[in-house]
Amino acid sequence: MSISGSKNLASTSSIKNAIVQTEVVSKSDSLVSIYDAKKQPYVNDNTSLRAVNTELRQKIADTPLNYPTVRKGYQDNIDKNTELIRENDVKINEINTELQLVVAEINSDFAETKLDNATEDTKNILLFVIIVILNELLIIGGLYFREYYEYNLYIINQDRFEKIYKKKDRYRALLTFIYRDGKLTVGDKVMSGMELKTAVTEKANIQNPNKFIEGFLHDMDRLNIFTTHGKRRLINSTFAEAFDIIENYDDSYRVLENMK
Repeated sequence: MSISGSKNLASTSSIKNAIVQTEVVSKSDSLVSIYDAKKQPYVNDNTSLRAVNTELRQKIADTPLNYPTVRKGYQDNIDKNTELIRENDVKINEINTELQLVVAEINSDFAETKLDNATEDTKNILLFVIIVILNELLIIGGLYFREYYEYNLYIINQDRFEKIYKKKDRYRALLTFIYRDGKLTVGDKVMSGMELKTAVTEKANIQNPNKFIEGFLHDMDRLNIFTTHGKRRLINSTFAEAFDIIENYDDSYRVLENMK
């Protein structure tokens, strides 16, 4: 993303420079045409004067030496024409110099524009890089905050989660004991609470076993694992279904715990 974005910025600069260069070439061509039109009268005049001088030199060559006055007249005209040609050349050179200065100024402006575009590109690329870095930092910061939040949330609720997991383990153990490893099924009678309390008291290291068993039976009734008919408590779910219900016991239990 970053490399592609930088290339696009550089491409924008190239397009700008190409447009300006096209304008410079067009303006330069127009100026050449304008200044050529300024020079043209002097160029035409020189062409005519040179043609006249050629004719006068031919006349001098054709005039006998014993006509010095005539020959001198021709030469005077040649000299005058030569001076006019020189003056025209001076004016033509002045026009050429002026054109060169104007074109040089246009090229200088173009070079300055290119420099400005390059500077602007550098600023844009720098800004682009800063934005990309800030975005990356925000993403990293967000991930770090999420991990930090979840870690702290776990630390805060660690005791509660451990309590849930411990209770689920004990519930699974009790169900395995009550179902006789799956031998009992739906409709079979659940051992009495007294028998269960006696077994837990003798074989399990649980504080206040009577209260724990009462809570267990209440939860089993509430979760529809057991059902009560009169004074009899019957199995209402298969062994596998009961384990699945306990496995998903976290959410419902957590809601009740949070209400305390």
